[in-house]
Amino acid sequence: MDDGDATVKAFSGVSYELVKNIPLSGHELDQDSRRVPDNGAYDPIAHLFYLGDRADELKKQGVKGSIEIVDLKNGKYVGNIETEGKNPAGLVLDPASSKLYVVMGDTSQVVVIDREKHAVLATWPITGGPEPHAVALDAAHHRLLIGSRVKRGHLYRPGKMVVMDSETGKVIDAIDSEGGVDEVVYDAPSKRVYYTGTTGFVEVFRQIDADHYERLGKAPTGGLPRRPSWCLN
Repeated sequence: MDDGDATVKAFSGVSYELVKNIPLSGHELDQDSRRVPDNGAYDPIAHLFYLGDRADELKKQGVKGSIEIVDLKNGKYVGNIETEGKNPAGLVLDPASSKLYVVMGDTSQVVVIDREKHAVLATWPITGGPEPHAVALDAAHHRLLIGSRVKRGHLYRPGKMVVMDSETGKVIDAIDSEGGVDEVVYDAPSKRVYYTGTTGFVEVFRQIDADHYERLGKAPTGGLPRRPSWCLN
């Protein structure tokens, strides 16, 4: 995690103690230039953590959002990839390739990045999802499941779950959902999608097939639930 002090902090999952504090090189910036962390994705094979740093709230002109890369095994900063846009809000890795998918909250686009080359491969519009904030991947069926807010803020209903082909960028569907999305998780064994809304519920969808989904119901969480650490068995 990065709590805004230009470092990535790694904590033990057993003792909850801070075990590593890794500075982000080049982030020793003044208050008006420092980006704000939002979401991240971890590659357990390469031991690399990819962090989306937002610049959409900065007053300084010309500052872009970025994907910061940290080697957690060796405790060092690797580098970054600038995004054409200021708000890299949601990230997901493709375990079968070197692709990293990033949803941009300010431009309503998916940016496809090659993790090995640190290069942008494609940019796709998210039609039907004007304020994307989270994304999950169904790798077997090549589907991105994008959680989008319809208006800026946490409390507006409904939201949207946009289903996109992860190979072509084609939007398959945009389904009404709980509002104020903060996280989307796809559980492959059960073919269920868990959609966390900050309006007070986790909404659950069932995947009928790659192109069709049904709403199963909602579990109350209380107001403004934020990003959980999911462990699905």
